[in-house]
Amino acid sequence: MANKVFKPSFWYWERLSESGPDRVGTVVVIGWLMSKRRHINPYIRFYQSCGWDCLVCHAHVLNVFFPTRAAALGMNLLNELEKDLHERVRPIVFAVFSGGHKSSFYKIIQILQGKCAEMQFDPGSLDSVRKCSVGVIFDSSPMDFVSVMGIKFVIQQWVAPTSGRSKAVLIWGAHAFGRSLDLLFYSRFQQERFDLWHTMYSLVVTFAFTPKTTKMQSGSCSKEQCLHIVSGCNHQMK
Repeated sequence: MANKVFKPSFWYWERLSESGPDRVGTVVVIGWLMSKRRHINPYIRFYQSCGWDCLVCHAHVLNVFFPTRAAALGMNLLNELEKDLHERVRPIVFAVFSGGHKSSFYKIIQILQGKCAEMQFDPGSLDSVRKCSVGVIFDSSPMDFVSVMGIKFVIQQWVAPTSGRSKAVLIWGAHAFGRSLDLLFYSRFQQERFDLWHTMYSLVVTFAFTPKTTKMQSGSCSKEQCLHIVSGCNHQMK
């Protein structure tokens, strides 16, 4: 458990081999909280089979509660993309898994819109990323930002593997901790919740979604649906 808590956010490239299919674009894969490489690998293999490189991100769980951490991670990812686009201009699609919208993605959108209060930067430095970002895939819909949801996630990830009386004590303690957070930080949580959903709704403007080319996906997404979205983004970029 300690390794999961203290391991920092990290990201890495999974690029196509030179002998593989022609490179179409880049999929930015934002994994769910506490996900591991082996969890993400099946998705990477699928995107690469379609000709897309992958920039994979695993965010720290504390990013959900501290916007400055989420903003810093988002800026690092955008800088990576900007450097990559200097070599070749290609379309970018974001694949966001459960909780990833809060751990970094909504701050990525704010940075691209020039509305991120936590970061000071030259908006022109990310023009290439802004122009090449053509779509988003949500693998399960973005969950609401309330401590109860976070506590349920912690119970599922950390408490579920335990057994016996200690499990009941841990579940009770987790819920008590969540209620305490609501009481102590109610105003802050409400403001962050408003900030989050205002940003998510602005996706329509940021990515200029049109029904024929790119669709926002909520819930489960089949391989065929994913392929249709990725192919549509490539067509839109051309």
